[in-house]
Amino acid sequence: MSDKVTEAGMFILMFVSILIIGTAEQFPGPFFAGNMCEYFSIFVMPFMLVLTYILWRTVPSMEPMKKNLDSFRTEYNGFYLVLEVFFFYLFLLMLGNHYGWSFDPRVAVAPALSLLIASMALVMEHTKRNFFIGIRTPWTLNSDRVWKKTHLVATPLLFFCAISTLAGALFPDNLLTLSIVPFAGTLTFLSVYSFTLYRKEKE
Repeated sequence: MSDKVTEAGMFILMFVSILIIGTAEQFPGPFFAGNMCEYFSIFVMPFMLVLTYILWRTVPSMEPMKKNLDSFRTEYNGFYLVLEVFFFYLFLLMLGNHYGWSFDPRVAVAPALSLLIASMALVMEHTKRNFFIGIRTPWTLNSDRVWKKTHLVATPLLFFCAISTLAGALFPDNLLTLSIVPFAGTLTFLSVYSFTLYRKEKE
């Protein structure tokens, strides 16, 4: 995915979110009738949209190993665009909840969170050593071989986490268990795995 396409997609999502807030008082419903905390909570996700865009623009210029990051720029762009869509979707859910739409937020969030984790998995196998994207342990950052092997293992594990999170839509009472436990377990395993690889490399 090119920089221009990614930037255009991000600008569209930011513009639409700002447009929705700017015209919200014309919609039927209690948008301006709630308390101030509820009112300002609506602005959280548009702020996250802007922050994601800023990070997408600035990370490459801050990366010491810029050539490595540029080698998977297509996947980098795709991940940030998916992250932008994720925050926009949460914005719509928060807006719907504010207007009293009837839905279970756990069921609504699970597929989107699953898609976000799956996009992480797709990026993993293409990454090269850098300080911003990937499994960044002291051992992966010190060895290209350890980085590559760790991220090849990370890809199927994260896909499993995505599937487990998606199952949370069917079992919403267990969403936190189905999403956080596998994800935390994956990160812990990958940290230990990268240390093991690095130690063997130095022997």
